[in-house]
Amino acid sequence: MTRYATLAAVVLLAGACDLFYEAQPPTPPPPAHVDTAELDLPTDSDGDPGLAEVPTGGAYSVRAVYDDTVDDPLRRWAECLDRVAACYHVNEGRVDGCVDFIELCDDSAGGFGCCPSACIDDFESARGRGLNEDDAVDESFVNGTCIPGFQDQIAAAGLTPGEVSP
Repeated sequence: MTRYATLAAVVLLAGACDLFYEAQPPTPPPPAHVDTAELDLPTDSDGDPGLAEVPTGGAYSVRAVYDDTVDDPLRRWAECLDRVAACYHVNEGRVDGCVDFIELCDDSAGGFGCCPSACIDDFESARGRGLNEDDAVDESFVNGTCIPGFQDQIAAAGLTPGEVSP
């Protein structure tokens, strides 16, 4: 191969690499951590920041508090959906391709700032069956069946996945 042919091949390969790189969707940004101290919310007797308080008409009231130490299926579901929302945000309303970059949890139960591999697999399966992105997200991430215990937890509260929002 001549020197010019070799140089032309290198230029073509470099151009192909640039095209491949530009075609990849951006990865979701790292999970945000909410510092509740900065929010200056009123706290309850346990020191948990209050989100809302509703009087019941008697001597009692119902208070919603935020406790960032809670680790249950509902929290893990919300953490996974946060990663999907980050994909929508950085990809101008699309998730295809970006879902592949969502951090995978260490185990199938889910975790903080990640999604279980079952959620990603369910999404890919739904897309493979021809569902559009939004319907595939609903079927995989939103319905929560990929988070062990999520369905039981919301059923115990008398809710369905469509009635729960992170």
